[in-house]
Amino acid sequence: MTKKSDTLDACPFPPDRSPPPKTMSTNLLEYADRFFEGWRNTLIVITIAGMMLAYSLVFSVPPLIATLAVPQAWSRIPPRPEYMRARDTPFTPAYANVTTIRSLELRDEEHLKIQNSTFIVNGAIKLSGNSKLTLLNAELYFPLIGLDTRGIGGLGEEHTTIFYDVHLSNTSRIFALNSTLSGRAPGIEILAEDETQIFFGSSNVETSTLLLQDEANLEADESVIWTVNMGSGSRCLLNDCRIVWFVPEAQSSEEAPEVVSESRAELHNTWIYYLTTQLSGSKVSLGPAILQLDGSWTSTSLAPFGEVFHIELYRCFVNNLHIIAVDSELEVTGDSALNALDLYNSKVSIRGKDMYYVYSRDGSECSVEDAVVGMAIMEGNSQAAFSGSKISSLHFIAFKGHLELDNTVVENPHLSSGDDTWISGTAVFSRNVTQGLSTGIVHSRYNVSYLVRANDGNRMLPGVKLSLSNQEGYLAWEGETDEKGECTFNVTYLKLWQPSYGSYLTDIGRESTLTASHGGEVREARIRAFETSLLIEFVFPEEPTSVFNVRSFEEPLTWVSLIIVLVILAGKMWRGG
Repeated sequence: MTKKSDTLDACPFPPDRSPPPKTMSTNLLEYADRFFEGWRNTLIVITIAGMMLAYSLVFSVPPLIATLAVPQAWSRIPPRPEYMRARDTPFTPAYANVTTIRSLELRDEEHLKIQNSTFIVNGAIKLSGNSKLTLLNAELYFPLIGLDTRGIGGLGEEHTTIFYDVHLSNTSRIFALNSTLSGRAPGIEILAEDETQIFFGSSNVETSTLLLQDEANLEADESVIWTVNMGSGSRCLLNDCRIVWFVPEAQSSEEAPEVVSESRAELHNTWIYYLTTQLSGSKVSLGPAILQLDGSWTSTSLAPFGEVFHIELYRCFVNNLHIIAVDSELEVTGDSALNALDLYNSKVSIRGKDMYYVYSRDGSECSVEDAVVGMAIMEGNSQAAFSGSKISSLHFIAFKGHLELDNTVVENPHLSSGDDTWISGTAVFSRNVTQGLSTGIVHSRYNVSYLVRANDGNRMLPGVKLSLSNQEGYLAWEGETDEKGECTFNVTYLKLWQPSYGSYLTDIGRESTLTASHGGEVREARIRAFETSLLIEFVFPEEPTSVFNVRSFEEPLTWVSLIIVLVILAGKMWRGG
């Protein structure tokens, strides 16, 4: 006998129980079945889907050509250094009392005071011993090119190739108040070494070089000094001054290069147009338009020198910054005060910041985006990548790294001896290439990668046949574009300088021909090193042969509308009308 519970379980919908609730999928199927129950709604949907299918087949599909936008950097002018230049007009003495001398030397305890006068010095001034030169409301003018202060009659027996207008040694001193030191363009040169001291108060000093060496000391108040160069062990204190170029310079010592010699600078309320400093083992992000420093900045110099510079700036303003980076990482944006950069085994990322120059040396990696670089120098085994940028002058110095140029224009490339580099990207070259010569047998090699793109004016073209031949017609390479309509090929350019034979052999200037063929049509392009763009485009316009576009079947719209029509018709046939 069957139990009641077994009877109930055998019936899926017993009369004394409510049916289970419908699922979402069940409801949707019922709605769809009711919607397409008659032909009216079915014909409406089929008509809409058919119109979509007809549009995708008859009319042209959207273009799929990969175009490169012209970067804004291509139209910008690279920054250039601005220096104060010596006067262009004839020199006019500031004082009625004018004295012209050939040279001046002060020794031992000698002291010369010049007041309310103009001294025109046709030679040089040398101070030694514990001598002192005092200028009160005075003017020193040097009209001639810098002379050898140690070779002028009576100023020393030794000869040197370094020329200075003013040379201080031992414990000599210069004290200038409300005075001017000037000369020919681009300015006079002053050397202070040993334990010498220089003081400028309310003075104008038009120097192209003011080099402080050893334990020399410079102090200035309310003065304008064109250039200050701080060497090993020197001291500098500036208050309320205007400095055009402040440069801590490392000076090597052949006798004891491992000895660390410290230099210290302290600047208060001082405006600096161009500041050069060094970073070692640092990670820095630069952003503010005007560098406002209030604190200390310690930087070490390059490894071979060993000096350490302590720069303390309080309420100072720096318009342009030149950094020598050693074993460091830098990130530079468009608002940075950085204007020039030297890299030693460092990494830098520059975005939207125009630079006067970037110098990348061994072991360095440089990435530049949306920037104008006045001069880019690539040396040794370094790496560099430029994107959407412009290089006004590109220099190779025994460059053995990889240079990637993506949508970048390169002007005035300069080649050197000993280059062995790989260049790739989509660069556009303009102006002529300059080849450096050498006095020895030097071999240079340039591996250049070209990118070919083929299209029909609407879409990229795969399967375009390509061949490269030299001037003699020799076939050097052949290939075809891939499914993206692109193909890459490499050309190696060589140059060899052999002075013993008096010949300069090169194929840098040799021209190759790249031929592209598709559908019975042939296109050609001339290939020359550092002149032809790294991106080469071929266009093969296609004439329509029928009202239907066969390539429309590559579009999702075509397949979606076709599937809708087929599914609805299949459903109606399965229901029997």
